[in-house]
Parts: sequence; structure tokens; C-alpha cells
Amino acid sequence: MDKVMNKIEEFLEDYPSSSTRNSYRGHLKKFFNTIEADPEQYFNNGRDHEQDVKTFWRAIIDEPPCTRNMR
Repeated sequence: MDKVMNKIEEFLEDYPSSSTRNSYRGHLKKFFNTIEADPEQYFNNGRDHEQDVKTFWRAIIDEPPCTRNMR
């Protein structure tokens, strides 16, 4: 498993359903890719988390509502 995914995988271990893990994994990867952040360092580097969520929301606002609501 590559290093970038370790924090995400640690988080996902709490969910017994593989479909839930797969879904959340995809959403988290999209979030971190959108804000161009490394999940391994995200909570340790003084980022503006509120701004990151706003950036992500702006990136997905034009997606269909069902897709957007899952994120």
C-alpha cells in the first residue's frame, strides 16, 4: 500500500462494510486531490480546514445532486 493512503486506510478500518470503505475511500481521495493535500500531513501542517472544505464544495457544486450529497 502506498504511503499516501495510510491515514485514509487507518480511518476506513472502522467501517466493516467493504462497499462503505470503497465509497469513502473514493470520496476522500477526491477531496485530497482537489485541495492538493497529502492526507499524511493534512492535520499537522496548519491548513485552513474551513477553506479546504469550501474549495472542495466549489469543485463539486456542478455535479448531480445524488453524487454531490454523497461527498
